[in-house]
Amino acid sequence: QASKAHFVRCIKPNSKQVKKEFEPAMVLDQLRCSGVVEAVRVMTEAYPTRIPYEVIHGRYAPLMGKEVLDATGDEPAAFCEAIAIACDVAPGDFALGLTKLFLKVGCGVFLEDLASMDTAVVVPLLVAKIAESKRKKGAEKVIGNAVYGWFLRKRYKEKRAAAALAQHRMRTLKARREYQKWSKERQERLKREAAERTKKEAEEKAMREAEAEARRKAEAEASANKKKADEKAVAAAVAKAKAEAEARVAAEMAEAEARVAAEMAENEARNAAKQKLDRKRSDSNVFGSQPMVEATLASPRGRAGSTTRRPSFFDAASNANLTEALTEAQKEKEAEKVAGGGIDGTMSLEKASSNHAVKKEEYFDVLIIRDVGKGTLGIAVDLWDGEVTVGAITTGGPADREGTLVQGDVIKGVDGCPCNTIEEVTGMVQKAPKDIRLSICRRPVSVVLESMIRMRMPSGEWEPFAFRLLSNRNIEFEKLSPPVYAGEIHARLAQSLKLVEERGGDKVLEIVTGHKHFQIKCETMLELETWQLRLQEVIMLQEKVANVAHGWLLKEEPAQSGSGTQFKHYWFVLFSNGILMYFADMQRAVLGQALGFIPVENCVEETRNASMHTISIKCSFKTWLLATKSKESMLQWAASLKVAAPSDASAKPAIDAVLAQGWCDLPRDTPEGEVWARHWFVLKSSALQIYPEEQKKAAAKGPLGEPSASLQSTAMKTATRAQGADFYKWGIVVETTDGTLLRMRATGQSEMRHLLSTLNVNCIPTEVAAPGTREAVATLTEQLKAGYLYKRAETRKAKPWGQRWFVLEVMTDAGPEEGTVVRTGQLTYFNNSKDAAIKKSPTVIHLKDATKVQTALGKTHKTEHRVLLSTPDRESGLMELGHGDKEVADDWAKLLLFWIGPPKVAQGSIGGEAKVVRSAWMEVKWEAHRAAELTDDDLARSETISKSSPSFARSFFRKKKEEAEPATKPSRASVEASPPPLGADGTEGAEDAGADEEQTFAWAYVALLSEPGSGGGLTLRQYTDEAMTTEVGRLQLGYRVQAAVLDDPIEDYETAFRVVPDGKASDTWLLCPGSDAASADWIATIMPSA
Repeated sequence: QASKAHFVRCIKPNSKQVKKEFEPAMVLDQLRCSGVVEAVRVMTEAYPTRIPYEVIHGRYAPLMGKEVLDATGDEPAAFCEAIAIACDVAPGDFALGLTKLFLKVGCGVFLEDLASMDTAVVVPLLVAKIAESKRKKGAEKVIGNAVYGWFLRKRYKEKRAAAALAQHRMRTLKARREYQKWSKERQERLKREAAERTKKEAEEKAMREAEAEARRKAEAEASANKKKADEKAVAAAVAKAKAEAEARVAAEMAEAEARVAAEMAENEARNAAKQKLDRKRSDSNVFGSQPMVEATLASPRGRAGSTTRRPSFFDAASNANLTEALTEAQKEKEAEKVAGGGIDGTMSLEKASSNHAVKKEEYFDVLIIRDVGKGTLGIAVDLWDGEVTVGAITTGGPADREGTLVQGDVIKGVDGCPCNTIEEVTGMVQKAPKDIRLSICRRPVSVVLESMIRMRMPSGEWEPFAFRLLSNRNIEFEKLSPPVYAGEIHARLAQSLKLVEERGGDKVLEIVTGHKHFQIKCETMLELETWQLRLQEVIMLQEKVANVAHGWLLKEEPAQSGSGTQFKHYWFVLFSNGILMYFADMQRAVLGQALGFIPVENCVEETRNASMHTISIKCSFKTWLLATKSKESMLQWAASLKVAAPSDASAKPAIDAVLAQGWCDLPRDTPEGEVWARHWFVLKSSALQIYPEEQKKAAAKGPLGEPSASLQSTAMKTATRAQGADFYKWGIVVETTDGTLLRMRATGQSEMRHLLSTLNVNCIPTEVAAPGTREAVATLTEQLKAGYLYKRAETRKAKPWGQRWFVLEVMTDAGPEEGTVVRTGQLTYFNNSKDAAIKKSPTVIHLKDATKVQTALGKTHKTEHRVLLSTPDRESGLMELGHGDKEVADDWAKLLLFWIGPPKVAQGSIGGEAKVVRSAWMEVKWEAHRAAELTDDDLARSETISKSSPSFARSFFRKKKEEAEPATKPSRASVEASPPPLGADGTEGAEDAGADEEQTFAWAYVALLSEPGSGGGLTLRQYTDEAMTTEVGRLQLGYRVQAAVLDDPIEDYETAFRVVPDGKASDTWLLCPGSDAASADWIATIMPSA
């Protein structure tokens, strides 16, 4: 009975079954499997000792005394609890039941200790502990009531705030519905007013028409009456005059008969003398030997042979009496033309096309009267597609004064005799009398070659153009990028062609004229070589070249199989200017249809074997390998190639042609202010000449004289469309090399575009870099991203986080080596987007000095996602940015991480190849994305450090710590949660400067561009001018871009639509083109393209 129950478990100490060796893992596994660990845990957590209250109360109550019994009452349970607390039994080591006291293992020893203690010591201690327990229970009740009251107040505030929010939304919904109702009524009212106005205008128009009709009838009736009266008066006068005439005729009849007989005799004598002279001229058939310079200009194709095609003509007999002399009116007109324009001997470009559009072939004769008997006709002829054509017309010459011939007319015959070659035309002209009749065929102008090319503008940028080479040897061009314009380049002005290599390896065709260098490049090298060949043919039409050698040769070409080379037979013709051309056959050579050419700069002959003798011909841009089957033929060709020298382009005279002329307005300063006066301008290849209106009117039938002002083409730097008020008055600004600005106003939009295109394309010189020199490149600034971010304050003064407008830009400059560029990142922030637009108070961070970019998480509301930028030039060395959207923060971090560190050096050139998809002037409103403001509650909540609350059931005897625990180093979360405050201006209590910012509609030139560098992405950009030189805003569109009309139209901007790009926190634009149709077209362009 005195013993207690014990549990015995036998454990195997090791797997080797040896003594004094213990394997912990094995023993622990056996204890777990046998349930010993669980049994011990149950014994420690349960209450195995159970003592009834009567036993404890009956045993110890008499020993405690009256004070303890009075404090605990007559309840055994309260007495047992007071005894346990007094004996320092932990609250978790005992529990009170209905009839028993439950104790954990070993906790019942205090009862024996209590029995051995002195009653005088125990009783005061128990009384004090019982009083303290009662006070704690009262405090628990007070604290519980306070907490419950706080909870009720908090719930009330939340319900009140929810009610206020519901009221606000209901009122907003009501106001929106009222506005929609008002807007609908307004639209209906406007429609009714418009209908009434239209009806009223129609009635007024009908009334005016009725009045006009009545007035016309009255005038017609009055006119008829007057006409009848006049007819009666005329009839009476005629009758009177008839009577007088009959009397006078009777008197003069005899005199008239005598005079007629004398004249008939005189005419018979003159006709007899003329017939005798004609018979003498036809028998002699001998004329002077003065050559016609212009008509004998040789053609490379005309020298090769004559065509077998025989054209049809008008019947010579029927045309013999058409026109033998000019009328007196035509002679007077010619005299005025000679007096006004003068004869300067230059080729006229005004005769490059006919005054009327030719829709089908026209055959007619032209009578030209030469100045002297064997003088020239004032035309230059060439062979174009096997036919003798008019290549150019000398200003003031006989053909120019006659005024019928234009460039490109085909000469079919001279004085009724068919002519097929230049030699035949020249011979017939030399034999013809002073008055010569040409049979002309005029065909519609056709397109010989058409391509989309890029031409270097005076600014150095490559702009897209549509080029068309016409059959009249002119080049039509149409600019495809804004500002759009069109015009012509006269191919006959070209003196030479050069195929040069640009930085990056691109081939560029340089067209050299007397006043300017044109540079063009195509998408493919084959297309560029085709243009070079066709233009070279046009240039050779002007040169006096001779056929030095011709014959069949073998030319090395790539094999059709794609691997290796092969030799093919072609007909080659070498000209005296050093140009070697090859044709498919001799007939193609006669027609001038060349397959290719090469300027002979270097020639090397070589004998490979007895049946293969080669000639290697080189120039600056290509190499040919030709072969012959005999050594004698190779030596003859080599000798001819070495003798032929390229033509000297510098020795050719420049043609100073009139490119454009007309009226314009120029400003003049007066005491009353600036006044625009009318002037006459003449734009030539060499200069822009200005004449006052009075001088032009005075010289209506004579030469203009000296201009009042003249600007040389070499002194012109740029020509752009004017801005401001002059923009709407078709203004043009010409900037000179010394910085002077010449302002002009054209008479209309078409005149402005024609003058602007002529200046940019034909007059303003393009900067051409000398061989071996680097191309001067201007710095280009590109905006990659912009938006609002929260920025951490750097000093502990005021508000910790402030909202700022950040702009990430990339500057592109010329690289250290040829063909390279250097790109450097720069991060700039402003107080708001308005300051960013005017560049007010910017703070610049050069990313080339930054060393590290990383992301982090914070606790501050709406700035949870952080971007940390390490920069050595800041006091703290670290700039912290925050945003509530993880996608936005990650996007900024990704861009910053790419652009930090040393500048990026890459192959390429400055300036993008962006393609303009659509552009127009419109009103734009920029709605910048702004994150929600940080409230005081957000900051206070972020500064609270959560701590565990102490339990209300802690021990009465647990002692408080006298000293606080050592403070630990705060974590980044706690540091970020309690940052030093700083406002927008760095002072205490300052608010965000962008809080009350509001954008309005403003005029801008909006362009939708396709960016090849960004994978073909679309970008909306705002510019201040049509030339798109100054960018004021950019919106990067993604594949999830949305564009739609406004649900609630804005007054006065009912046709506006909103563009929302890809991204949760991106800016949006409101665009107002001015009409519903334009808005629909823009939306349709943006959405499918995205």
